Amino acid sequence: HRDISLQELSDEVGLSLWHLIRACKVETGRTPHQWIIDRRVDRAKMLLSETDDLIGDIAADVGFKSRQGLHAAFQ
Repeated sequence: HRDISLQELSDEVGLSLWHLIRACKVETGRTPHQWIIDRRVDRAKMLLSETDDLIGDIAADVGFKSRQGLHAAFQ
């Protein structure tokens, strides 16, 4: 639900930035940033279907800065 830098992510998984980007692309077909956005959208879809929360609140809960950001990611 918060911004995470590539450096923070690479430190977390114990890979250099270059190796993280390459491994993510090989394993998922996506860049780390795209993969994170996909996970946020998946979580938003679940919350939209299972709660009565407002779209803006859900967008913030999953890490988007606005309802419009979530909308753009859905497209």
